[in-house]
Amino acid sequence: MERRKRSRKQSIMWKLCLLAAAVFAGSLSAGAGEVKAADPLFEYKDEAVYRVGNSLRDKEGRYLLRQGLRMQFTATQTVYGSVTAIDWGFGTYDDGNIISIVGGKPDVGDRQATVVVQGTRPGVATLNGRVLSTSMYDTQWCDNKFPIRVVEPLREITLEKDKVNLTRGETAEAAVAVMVPDSLYSLLFSMPLSYTSTDPSVASVDENGKITAVGNGTAAIRVSTRDNVSAVCTVTVGAESTGGKTSASSKSLSLNKTKMTLQPGRKATLRAKYNGKAVTPAFSGGKGIVSVSKKGVITAKKVGTATVKVTYKKQSKSCRITVVPAAMSLKAEAGRKKVTLSWKKVSGAAGYKVYRASSAKGRYTEIKTMKAKEKKLVLKGQKKGICYYKIRSLKKVGGRIYQGALSKPVRVKIR
Repeated sequence: MERRKRSRKQSIMWKLCLLAAAVFAGSLSAGAGEVKAADPLFEYKDEAVYRVGNSLRDKEGRYLLRQGLRMQFTATQTVYGSVTAIDWGFGTYDDGNIISIVGGKPDVGDRQATVVVQGTRPGVATLNGRVLSTSMYDTQWCDNKFPIRVVEPLREITLEKDKVNLTRGETAEAAVAVMVPDSLYSLLFSMPLSYTSTDPSVASVDENGKITAVGNGTAAIRVSTRDNVSAVCTVTVGAESTGGKTSASSKSLSLNKTKMTLQPGRKATLRAKYNGKAVTPAFSGGKGIVSVSKKGVITAKKVGTATVKVTYKKQSKSCRITVVPAAMSLKAEAGRKKVTLSWKKVSGAAGYKVYRASSAKGRYTEIKTMKAKEKKLVLKGQKKGICYYKIRSLKKVGGRIYQGALSKPVRVKIR
């Protein structure tokens, strides 16, 4: 709280209450305050979601808002013996236009002011409701900061199994194994998942993803997020069942990897087994993105996505390979409440993303997206302490943006 011309004669009481309603299924309301000790609603890795009042918060007490959605804040102020105003502004560490004010009624004729905030891009920002109180005795400014985490929606999901063989009456699960980004917050705002079958007379699926084999044939089970990001599991119902796994009596081809991510110049080996025994199959594909030797050694050539096909005794499997930009090198210089980050420009890069964490092995949060021509970032108004930074390059290939491998962390001590 910052005060000007303070007088003991004046008695001022103010209350700033936030009512936040995000534009998605259901509503959220938010009240100022930190997350209190309570059981989280959801947990995943080092992430957790808490309910505080009617709002959803992360472990640090930040309001959760999905990118592209909006949240309304209503400030209600009570001040005795004064004329008031409320100024909705941004804190000093809202880097990179993470949130933007897109509407509302920021006046206080009835001692209430509303503002509508939209999540512009993933990251953490602070909304500041500054309360101005004036009277014949003095003037007061009260800063009320509300941190907001803008969450990126899911871009991709992968199921545990993309093919399942069943007999009538048997069941299986359409479970998500991989999500991009790999974040509880992204999954939360992409819920609920929906499940559909192209032919319920062959295989049906319920609202929880439980698949039931009904009749002989083939059906596709599609799992979709609320943003229509989806993945498919092909279900074959017939006389023999493997439940999606290779049985001891069946002769089938399997690979040690069906997906992999490499950097240009890096290598990996693709191995095959037939009926549980190692074999030497034929390899094909790559589209110039990767090359593959007769022994299955894959070498990444350039950024992009390719599929390598593996064939043995008229059976085939494939491995999807994503080649991402190589890791960069980042330099950092600390000043008084300031950090300067610098790097060498990467040929063909479409931009860069900068991340920050409070510990070397902690969770890194994206703080800034830089243009391709930029090679320096100056962060002002930083708090004293030790921080760690990483950077990655972005490259656009065929209309898709590929995110490069993260650099090694650099340690900075801010004075």
